[in-house]
Amino acid sequence: MENIKFDKARIATISNGLLDHVRKFEEIMKEDKLDDELIFDAASMNIFQAVNRSIDLADEMIIECKLTIPSKYGDSFEVLQKAKIIDDTLSKTMIELVYYRNLISHEYYEITKKDLKKIRTMSDHVREFVKKISDYIQKHSL
Repeated sequence: MENIKFDKARIATISNGLLDHVRKFEEIMKEDKLDDELIFDAASMNIFQAVNRSIDLADEMIIECKLTIPSKYGDSFEVLQKAKIIDDTLSKTMIELVYYRNLISHEYYEITKKDLKKIRTMSDHVREFVKKISDYIQKHSL
């Protein structure tokens, strides 16, 4: 891929917000007080927002790199994987996080403490996603 003029300020804003929500989610999960409804809701909302921002970041890269426009949220990560911006494992994990995001968004009553604990095991992958995007931008930036 040729060098690209990325909107680094916009990408930084999305990335920083995303990482902030991941940090808050992980902090809440450390306390292991998910029986408290407010804490459960705060954890759910922070991971929901982190995944939303991940989708925003993926879509920003798709637009900047002039890649195929996805039809579903999860497809954004497949597009990035096919363009070799992220690897297959990371793509699959991000797609799984989109599944949980959709569960929180559309079927909130279905999300469980077990789900949030599983998501916690995947939250480092969100940081990895941001790092891969940052590395790609550094390598391919004008």
